[in-house]
Amino acid sequence: MRVKLFGSLAATSIAVGLLASVPAHAAGVSGAGSAATSATAAFSALGTAPACVARYVSTFHKTIILRNTCNKKMWVKVIIKRGPDSPCYGMGKGSVRAWKWGTPLSSYDKTVTC
Repeated sequence: MRVKLFGSLAATSIAVGLLASVPAHAAGVSGAGSAATSATAAFSALGTAPACVARYVSTFHKTIILRNTCNKKMWVKVIIKRGPDSPCYGMGKGSVRAWKWGTPLSSYDKTVTC
């Protein structure tokens, strides 16, 4: 299993370019349904991240890019079905983060507050 967190300026530039064309209503993107694990259920109690945290999900590349368009700092975590969840990110207004997972049968589930 190989997980890579994009932290370079190039990845951030690409992420900003991709998110520039993502409409606000696309924030609710999610993968196919499955039973939640107890760890995922614990994060569900915290709540889904608001729509002002824009999401771009590439199922082919198994990557999600987040952009904070909220008027305040947001703490968010990406939940992956059958794969590694992201750490809890503190995202300032306008910041961009990306999470890539590489497990074969995994898929994006949701982004939650943490």
